[in-house]
Amino acid sequence: LVSGNTYRITDIQTDVTVNVQIDEIKDTYDLTIGSALSSARIWTNNGTEPKTPVSTTAFGSVYKIEAGEDVTVTGLSSMTADKTYSLDNGKAIGTAVSASILTFTMPESALTIDAAPSAALVAIHTGDDVELTNLYESDGTTEVKYFELDGVYYTSAANAQQIGVKTTNANAVIAVAAADTVSESTKVATSTKGAEAKLNTSANITADLWLYAASKVTLTNVTSTDISDGDYVKVNTAIAVAPGTGFDGVIDTTDVGDDVGTSYTVGTADVTLTGGYEVTLNDVTATVNSKNVTSGQIVTNSTDDLIASVADTTNQAVIDTTNGEKYATTTYTAAPVSSTISLSAATKVTFEYDSGDVIASFTYTTAGGRDDEVEVTYSAADAVYYFLSGEEITVVGETKTAGTTIEVTDADGAITLTKSDAATGTLGASGTFTIGDKALTVDEKAP
Repeated sequence: LVSGNTYRITDIQTDVTVNVQIDEIKDTYDLTIGSALSSARIWTNNGTEPKTPVSTTAFGSVYKIEAGEDVTVTGLSSMTADKTYSLDNGKAIGTAVSASILTFTMPESALTIDAAPSAALVAIHTGDDVELTNLYESDGTTEVKYFELDGVYYTSAANAQQIGVKTTNANAVIAVAAADTVSESTKVATSTKGAEAKLNTSANITADLWLYAASKVTLTNVTSTDISDGDYVKVNTAIAVAPGTGFDGVIDTTDVGDDVGTSYTVGTADVTLTGGYEVTLNDVTATVNSKNVTSGQIVTNSTDDLIASVADTTNQAVIDTTNGEKYATTTYTAAPVSSTISLSAATKVTFEYDSGDVIASFTYTTAGGRDDEVEVTYSAADAVYYFLSGEEITVVGETKTAGTTIEVTDADGAITLTKSDAATGTLGASGTFTIGDKALTVDEKAP
């Protein structure tokens, strides 16, 4: 018969349908309590159901216990609460509730307890990518006995101090005293990838440990509320990071990279997180240490020059617009990045010099929305300025001779001004135009 199937009985006068349900029969195993433990009592069902032995001899009492059943033993002595103990050479692990009460899970095999456990165990848990290869005394060569059960390693040795470990992907292993601790600076084994390395705990192991694959995290101009500089951090752990005072962002590469933000997930390789400055590029290409820089990235290299250029060097040049400038009298000179910086392509505008016949000033709208008049400065030669493309400026000539006008030309000839007023005899000529991407020359034109 098969559990859950329905069968019809036909050898009686009336057909009868029978639904067969077969309960799962669990395997039971012998739990033998030695005669020396005459005061011991066995309980199941979380210590609420007393068990009666199926047989008792001069050597002890035998109980039938289902595999996987929670078993409680009372009437023992000399244990330490919350400590774990090996039962029958590691067939099962018991936990002491008190000095006289022990709990464990019945294994899928017979189990014998001849005496109250006395040597408490320490458990060594291994995380992903960590293999425990051996246990040693403090000299790192004398081996210490241990056993493994359900993926956890146990030892009762009082002199275990060094742990042999190996990884497949990470370069280090850390030993921590709590499952949720993810960083360590001293209890570390390095060079673990593909070969055994020894993790020295610096003292005999007397409490449970957790072994995690880890990577070293170096913080340069970076702060973290989760770790300290130089800590080894559990792989795949997200740590909080922030740029140091005065810096704009954090990168995990050398020289230049994208800002990692406020959280960084540690990988299988050692990493240096470095604080740097944001570089904004407007129609400008740039490199540092031969590495391309894109707008918005963080530059940490404070030694090599940030080299910037524009595509059309005939008509434009690079200017520093970090403070919202819309024009400049000088172009950007390559230099190391030491603060936040913004570089922009700007169009070359030449104010021609002719003694007594020059452009006196120009007016533009500042980043704050204010109209600002700027006197054009000459040094007995043409004055060259650089303006952002799209900016509208109004120039005023120095000559007041009636009929004098403003003329603006590019490589193709004169451009049409948005507004043009000739000189009146008391006022100089004025002209308004918009900066494009072609170099311009501005001059007064005699009537």
